[in-house]
Amino acid sequence: MELYSFQIDSCLQKADILKSEIREILIYHYDEKEVEAFLFCFHELLNNAIEHGNQLDKSKKVFVKVEISGSTTKFTIEDQGEGFNWRERLQRELDIYSFEERGRGIIMTKMMCDDILYNKSGNRVVCIKSFQEN
Repeated sequence: MELYSFQIDSCLQKADILKSEIREILIYHYDEKEVEAFLFCFHELLNNAIEHGNQLDKSKKVFVKVEISGSTTKFTIEDQGEGFNWRERLQRELDIYSFEERGRGIIMTKMMCDDILYNKSGNRVVCIKSFQEN
């Protein structure tokens, strides 16, 4: 198993840099197209932590852990915010005709990943995805 840990300020530019770093790690192990789809999920959840969890407060940190074990990758994202009602967001149906943007990233991530788990308060999310190994 490989384990990577990161800590970034609540800044969207730092999220983009971290996404690129994680991309390089993952494409070493898995098919690039699968990785790109997975990175969409990662980026959505990371941006949610920065924008909504930490309210773009640069004094607050976001903690990211990536675990690679064979064909399975698990990432954990935790912010220093109060959390949110994730149960409500996950129960919503994806309405492709809705113009409401809030919650779409979470719903799409749920559809694209094998599992998505939140802690009770909603400020930590774990996303699990199985890939075809290179």
